[in-house]
Amino acid sequence: MSGSAKRPQLMPVVILALTLFALLKANNVLIGFSAADAAQPASADREPAVAEASPPASPESSAEKRLLEQLAERRTLLEERETAIETREQLLKAMERRVEERFTALDAREAEIAALEAERLNQQKEEYAALSSAYERMKARDAAQIFNSLDEEILVPVAAGMRTQALSGVLAEMAPDRARRLTILLADHGKKTAPQAGSPITGQR
Repeated sequence: MSGSAKRPQLMPVVILALTLFALLKANNVLIGFSAADAAQPASADREPAVAEASPPASPESSAEKRLLEQLAERRTLLEERETAIETREQLLKAMERRVEERFTALDAREAEIAALEAERLNQQKEEYAALSSAYERMKARDAAQIFNSLDEEILVPVAAGMRTQALSGVLAEMAPDRARRLTILLADHGKKTAPQAGSPITGQR
């Protein structure tokens, strides 16, 4: 009686245990599937990585790379040399311009000096011509006294500017040595200032 009473009490416990076991088994199966699904993309991700890995560089590609690098360095050197040449050319052109400017300034200065010298000579000639006219109007004896002591640098151009008749009278009144010396100086002066063909004779009026 007691044994038959215990059996109905054990049945629910056994059924509950079998149910729990079945649930646990089902959970293990689901967990296994989930793990397999999670592992599958990871392997799929690894496969492209292996596929995309670059192959080891061949000797030909390394040599080509070195050649390209050398060509790039060569191009850089050529560009630097070209820049240096252009810089030197610009410097040379600037120096040439400065030299030309200096020559232009020197030419202008020389022209200015030549113009001043020509003006001075013309003024000097006018002064000598005025003195020649003044001595022509003087008496021969008075002019001769002055010519005897006059400096030769002034005496020669003044006497050369006088008319021949007036000068001969002055020479006749001068001291013989001074008259001889003046004659020689006038001859040399005439050779230095001899006019070209077709030009008027200076000192004869």
